[in-house]
Amino acid sequence: MISLERGERSFSCWRGPSAARGLAKGPDWLAPVLARREMIHF
Repeated sequence: MISLERGERSFSCWRGPSAARGLAKGPDWLAPVLARREMIHF
């Protein structure tokens, strides 16, 4: 979300259920999957 107050912008976001957080929870299955890839795009 972008807020504007007196000409100043401020940014905020909710990172609770992010994709990166979900991937980081299970590194046991993630390492072999990433090892077979040339590029990873988020």
